[in-house]
Amino acid sequence: MVDLEAANEDNFGTKECNTGKETLDQFSQRILLDDDKLVITGYRLSKPKLILTWLLIVMTCGIIGLVFHWQRKWYLVFTKVLCPLSEADTVLVKETFKKNEHRYFIKKVIEETFESACCHTRCPGHDEIGTSRRNLQVPLKSGEFLDAEKIRFFTVKKTRFLWNKEEENFVQVKGLGSCIPTSQLHSQNGLSAETQWKRRILFDENFIKVPVSSYYKLFALEFFRPFYMFQVFSVAVWMVVEYYYFAIAIVIMATWGLIASIWQTKSAQKRLAETIQATDVVEVEIGEGKTAMIESKYLVPGDTIIIPFAGCTLHCDAILLNGTAIVNESMLTGESVPLMKTALPNRTDLLYNEKEHSRHTLYCGTRVVQARYFEGAKVKAVVLRTGYMTQKGKLVSSILYPLPVDFEFERDSLRFIGVLALIALSGVITNIARKYLNGEEGIFVIFLSLDLLTIGVPPALPAAMTIGSFYAAKRLVKKSIFCINPRVINIAGSLNLACFDKTGTLTEDGMDFWGLVPSLNGSFLEEVEKTSSLVRKVPVRMLEGMATCHSLTYIDDELVGDPLELKVFEASGWTYEESERSDFSKFDMMINAMARWTPTDKTGNEEHTVGIVKIFPFASSLQRSSVVTKVMTNDFFDFYCKGSPEAIIKLCEPPSVPNDFYTTLENYTKQGFRVIALAHREVKASILKIEKLQREELEENLTFLGLIILENRLKEETVPALEILSEAGIRSVMITGDNLDTAICVGRNCNLIKGYEEVIHVSAEKTTEGNIPEIIYKKLDSEKDKYNKQDVCSYCLALDGQAFDIIRLYYPSLIPRILAKASIFARMTPDQKQQIVTGFQDLGYCVGMCGDGANDCGALKAAHAGIALTETEASVASPFTSKEASIACVAELLRECRCALVTSFGMFKYMASYSLTQFICCMMLYQLGTNLTDLEFLYIDLFIITAISSVFALTGSFEGKLHEKPPPTSLISVGPLMSILSQVIVTLATTYTSLELTKSQPWYYPYNNTEDFGADSSYENFSIFSTSQFIYIILAISFSKGFPYRKPFYTNLPFLLLTILQLSVSAYLTVYPAVFVQNFMELKPPPEVWFRGILLVIGLCAMVLSLLAEIYFVDSFICTVFTSWLDKLCGKKLKNYEKIIEEVDSDINWNPNKFLNSNKMIKVRKERYNRNEFELNSLNEP
Repeated sequence: MVDLEAANEDNFGTKECNTGKETLDQFSQRILLDDDKLVITGYRLSKPKLILTWLLIVMTCGIIGLVFHWQRKWYLVFTKVLCPLSEADTVLVKETFKKNEHRYFIKKVIEETFESACCHTRCPGHDEIGTSRRNLQVPLKSGEFLDAEKIRFFTVKKTRFLWNKEEENFVQVKGLGSCIPTSQLHSQNGLSAETQWKRRILFDENFIKVPVSSYYKLFALEFFRPFYMFQVFSVAVWMVVEYYYFAIAIVIMATWGLIASIWQTKSAQKRLAETIQATDVVEVEIGEGKTAMIESKYLVPGDTIIIPFAGCTLHCDAILLNGTAIVNESMLTGESVPLMKTALPNRTDLLYNEKEHSRHTLYCGTRVVQARYFEGAKVKAVVLRTGYMTQKGKLVSSILYPLPVDFEFERDSLRFIGVLALIALSGVITNIARKYLNGEEGIFVIFLSLDLLTIGVPPALPAAMTIGSFYAAKRLVKKSIFCINPRVINIAGSLNLACFDKTGTLTEDGMDFWGLVPSLNGSFLEEVEKTSSLVRKVPVRMLEGMATCHSLTYIDDELVGDPLELKVFEASGWTYEESERSDFSKFDMMINAMARWTPTDKTGNEEHTVGIVKIFPFASSLQRSSVVTKVMTNDFFDFYCKGSPEAIIKLCEPPSVPNDFYTTLENYTKQGFRVIALAHREVKASILKIEKLQREELEENLTFLGLIILENRLKEETVPALEILSEAGIRSVMITGDNLDTAICVGRNCNLIKGYEEVIHVSAEKTTEGNIPEIIYKKLDSEKDKYNKQDVCSYCLALDGQAFDIIRLYYPSLIPRILAKASIFARMTPDQKQQIVTGFQDLGYCVGMCGDGANDCGALKAAHAGIALTETEASVASPFTSKEASIACVAELLRECRCALVTSFGMFKYMASYSLTQFICCMMLYQLGTNLTDLEFLYIDLFIITAISSVFALTGSFEGKLHEKPPPTSLISVGPLMSILSQVIVTLATTYTSLELTKSQPWYYPYNNTEDFGADSSYENFSIFSTSQFIYIILAISFSKGFPYRKPFYTNLPFLLLTILQLSVSAYLTVYPAVFVQNFMELKPPPEVWFRGILLVIGLCAMVLSLLAEIYFVDSFICTVFTSWLDKLCGKKLKNYEKIIEEVDSDINWNPNKFLNSNKMIKVRKERYNRNEFELNSLNEP
């Protein structure tokens, strides 16, 4: 977060250390909220403007009010005036996200005083409170609270912003903890009921309330949407022009759709509320060592809560002050493995940081399985955040306020609807002008012409386009893939890049112990495989480290914890006992647990017992875990540290590290093994000092003990799944927290890296202090000898998190090239995973992310389509969840989503072509002074169009090989436009032919509206109606394409039977309708049956021409030959990543390209590269 304003020591403690706020002028202020930018502008009520606005609303019969309902910002501007934020009663919040996209929120500024707050909820002991204490509280950065006579705040997206009177700006309310000494948190000793009440006015109740709207409110919100308002307008027009049957049918369907939509929305809100909302009774300290039981919704930041030994569900974010807690954080991370949380260090020189101290933080919504402290003392925690300020609250807020999806297909569809509206409006104007020129006047003429607007813009279009996603979601459920956001389905159909986590995603979730490589006196000993006796061949210190350096615990008499730690412990052959399960009185000190080795042979070896004194759990930022142990007979403590070799080796004394350390490590990692290093040191200190020592003070001057080798096998379905994606034109990359060499090996084994590809390792090396680091390119061993030399002409990059951060900081313009060519990202933190995903999106990729949920939530949420391989509640962070932990689900997801996208594409073209066809027919009839009859409209729109729309999307996805290209996403392109245009030409040609043939017959006489039989029935009407009904049917078949994304249309049995039925009925109505049918539908067929047969032949010819136009003209010529010629003539329009790849491949001076025929290692110094060298014009385009 950018520091836009220096922090003041007495400033409100509601922001991070970097405030991220900036006052633009007296009216506006900018705030950085996570990855979004908020601009807050102040307004106050203007009574004259309010009166004038309401007069305007009344004068326009509420039409302007309806516009204000859709555009709330306009109503704000019309009724209020700009004012300084200090005087504002309302704020306009402009949110900017991604590529300068915006959305607006209008929020009321609330002012609260002690007395006004008492009107809502009375303060405990109100009558006894003196005048000096009749105030509220606001937090300071120091962690303390300041009395305030009144507070001003507003809430947007469930985030509260408080007015800072001293600096005259709004700051985000975040609770306690940010950048305050940990000793300040330890000094909390309970709050009085009065103090709790005062803080609750600012922080609100500790309750993640999910809004569940009333049916009345849902009805109002749904009914006044533009879609239903257009339905109301259409029905009004139809009633005026006496299309009663059709109007009633539309009212019934719209009402049914409205009821269904309200019921679905209400059900979804209730389900989410039932899942999220929860309260409990908790024990809190109230001062002087006393405690009380209160409802969890009354908790406030600063409360000290007691964690039951038997565990509980947390309803707030809290920091652990003493003892340990075993928690299950699957709701937040997807990782169902219990984690150990330890007490926060009590230091005046250590500032609390949420990320660095996450191992001490208990998060809302997570389950504390059990809590422990010595001799049964209470386990205490201080409340940091409540309600929507918690991690769970932020997650729920992201569900309630998802970022609008920027999808080309949706943008183009709105533009196309606008074009249809303009065409229809031109027809309305033309028809009104023509009728007035012919002497026809009156309001009826206007309404009759407005009917063209309801024809040109089909009211059912928005609903019809969602049907494909609805049926795709149902098919995905059958494949054990669940979707919580159907809008993402169409977007997922255009994925062209898939990111994968490694462990648990590409490889098996658990690991198998393979063996050890012990080290003694700075030299590696002989490797010991798991089949050997570890006790006889491995130094005892290494076995002690394996048996004690972990966070395993017993739950229901079962030893549980991280699978990796469990495998290592089991390999040691030791047993594990905890204080609640064994007598530790032999240790004259506080012992958490002990590990014991009991000899199983008759060698005379004695039993060996080690007590575990203090545990420092694994921290992903440090990439290691540590433990302090004590052997009863020793007068010193042992300290063991276990973690990634790269992290451990930096903490070891150089003489203890073998000279061939890196060679040995590389040997195992290149074989795909997971390697963990173990180190040790002796600590001579008292138990009291040990308790006070921090891990940073212990994790130094270590003695290297050796390497632990684990085997992580590929899942059986990984290789074929990646091969399917590769053949489908999907680029695959790996983003993992594991070692780089291991990741490269796994990448080769699963063919993510092709055998003929060179792998170039990109690393960064810091030089002397103050200089820009060097970028180092080093070619790794490849398998090119297996391939012909001419095949070895490509490469991929591989880099780790450290290099990625340095490049982002010192060479930011190099990042696009790195992303364009890299396949392996190793040692990546959760934040870096998310940064890589958003980086790919910035290059124009449509990105999918597949992970097992652990440490992948940020990337899953950031991707266009996140796929969580977990059944836990963490799936709410991802739009898609697979019950089967296999990446084979990605291909199935692509299959169904591509099918849904093509279905939506076809449905849009069908509805647009139907509207244009009906518009053309009506315009031709309007020229003759007539129109389709009420029942003809009903037959076309209900029996043909609506029926087809309901079964169009039932066609399943193509079950064969995934096509090498994703479906098109742009409607405003040559193919779709020519497709619709060709159908319009067919419609014009066939309807005009049938009309002219009818006029040429001897029995024909022009339309005369004075006849008693049917106001609009005529020979002209019948000829156009007969021909057009076949066009409506064949349009559905033409746009219901099969290969390569859908099955053939004839496999959709309901669709096939319906089209056969419709064709039969249409043929019947054309050739030989019964008299009662003629009277009912107001048909006037030609007297000659043979001519009716000709009209049938014309209709069938229209069907043939429509199919030929779509198959041969559009698909075979326009989308292939013509498009290729156009690309050569004008140049193919490339996306950003395509431009970058093209530039990289043609840039012979870019260092990785020099490796194709070289084995050198190239160092890029600061004078070779600068911040602007790789600035690409494509990235600067608006």
